[in-house]
Amino acid sequence: MLRVLAGLSIAAFSFAQAMAENIPDVSRADQTAIKRAYGEKIAAKIFSNDLAELRADMLKKSGANIPGYDCKGDRLSALYEALPFPIQQNVFSWVERYLVDCNPRAQRNIMVIVENDHARAIELLPGETKADPRLQRDAIGMAKAMALAENPAGCERSWATDTRAVEPYKDAHTPWTERWTFDLCGKTAVIEMSFLPGGASGTTYTAKLVK
Repeated sequence: MLRVLAGLSIAAFSFAQAMAENIPDVSRADQTAIKRAYGEKIAAKIFSNDLAELRADMLKKSGANIPGYDCKGDRLSALYEALPFPIQQNVFSWVERYLVDCNPRAQRNIMVIVENDHARAIELLPGETKADPRLQRDAIGMAKAMALAENPAGCERSWATDTRAVEPYKDAHTPWTERWTFDLCGKTAVIEMSFLPGGASGTTYTAKLVK
């Protein structure tokens, strides 16, 4: 099972009908990949309101925690992409990508894991990153280490606030580049992450400080 990314949050709920004040809109998300991976029956539950409270709670926490965005209170949000990310047999797991009505508008990503009718969610890096949850887990340490060069005296925390494409992701065989932004007690550090897919050997990566 995946470990939680450092500095990010996790929540869990029963996989049952739940309502929230401002549940994310999941009606317009492309269901093709989820249906192909898990079938029509599971997809129908995934794209219903069964996970509404879990989703709303994770997005509200993300809005409250990540610096640089005005996301106070409940904000409108829409799921625009859901991608299967299997981690083991008899477990349904996938990545969800959202647009959230913050100021400025934010993109948030979570991973949902359902096992034995019990659902939990892990907050992933925000923004456009195409790194999958395992690659994020592996690369975040190097990125944070590079960001320390900009760390103000006495600051003991860093928070990933955004990720943006530089050389856009094309496919599982082509290198791509992103810039990951960190907040260091109010100071910004931008790290350029270069990814090199290696097939069965996995994706390698390098990091350099931009500012």
